[in-house]
Amino acid sequence: MINDNKVQGLPNNTIDESSVFHQLYVRDNILYAGGQISGQVNSNSISGLVFYDLTADRYTSSQPAGISGGQEIVTCLQARPNSDQLIVAGSFEQVGGLTCNSFCFYDLGVNRWYSPSPGLSGLVSSMEFIGGDVVLFAGDITLNNSQVYFAQYNFKDSSFTTFDNMSTLLPGPVNSFALNDNGLNSVFASGLDSSSGNPYIAHWDGSSWNRVDSVIQPGSTIADIAVMELENGHNSNSVLPNNQVLLVSGNLVLQDFGNASSVFFDGSSWQPAFITTKADGTSGTINSFFSQSSKSYGQIQEKKYMKRGFVVLVALAIAVGLTFMLVALGLLIAYIRRKRQGYEAPSRVSKTEMAETIPPATLFEEMSHAKPRTTKLTP
Repeated sequence: MINDNKVQGLPNNTIDESSVFHQLYVRDNILYAGGQISGQVNSNSISGLVFYDLTADRYTSSQPAGISGGQEIVTCLQARPNSDQLIVAGSFEQVGGLTCNSFCFYDLGVNRWYSPSPGLSGLVSSMEFIGGDVVLFAGDITLNNSQVYFAQYNFKDSSFTTFDNMSTLLPGPVNSFALNDNGLNSVFASGLDSSSGNPYIAHWDGSSWNRVDSVIQPGSTIADIAVMELENGHNSNSVLPNNQVLLVSGNLVLQDFGNASSVFFDGSSWQPAFITTKADGTSGTINSFFSQSSKSYGQIQEKKYMKRGFVVLVALAIAVGLTFMLVALGLLIAYIRRKRQGYEAPSRVSKTEMAETIPPATLFEEMSHAKPRTTKLTP
């Protein structure tokens, strides 16, 4: 850990020298470190995971119960968005006395482990949150007794799902994957080809996997891949938009170039980015890269439904709107019909005519034309 000009490690006589750290995650000045870790912290045994307070410069007073079973390795650490749940993944079968295969979550508020629904086992090598309720896993995974390379877990209904061809049609287990702005319609995956043992990089275009590693030679090691944004774009293609490139890190041997520790792939061509060497002059390795800016993929593979109250309000608004439309249409039709047929108001007797007197002769003449009404009398 580097703080200004001060460089330090973890306190002596705590972590066994044979331990290997695979994942670091910082939240609220607490360092969460995972890997193949063992030792003694605060007089308690640790396994796979350790917490360190960066502000106080010491281990936290509360350490999680250790992992056991499987390969006893933690490969992924990340907090669930807008939550106190620390998601822990790798290869293990238990945390403390709790059965928890390959994927578990630790509540930082109450310092307690929780196990998701059963069904997942194997090695989770990489994960990425998609929204706040869905996490995407990749690795060498068994889900409900079927071998898959990709799976997702939905915290809302505590369910695991796979993606048909995307989960299975790869040449071998996945070590690392990366998404771009198109989410699950554009996924890059790297790993080892089960048949040849050589590394591979493949691109999922929404319906099939396509290899994009023709320039990477046997003997290469791919440690990590990440999608990075460009300030100056390249020619757009069907693999990557013109403002993004894929950054591949490790110890790579490129056709017609040689060794490189990181290379850029723009969807059609490869360009070396960094070259490192060891003290003896041999080619070095870059294990991972991270960017200050992070991506948000929204909700993918998850149906969202409108709340019932909003549905009622929308239905009411539609009904009122249709009623007004029908009334307006009726008035318009009546107006057009009257305009076409014409309309003449009935004549009105003027005040002058009402004030005029009627000659008696005229009145008696009208009476004489009326039929007399007779009544028969019975004696």
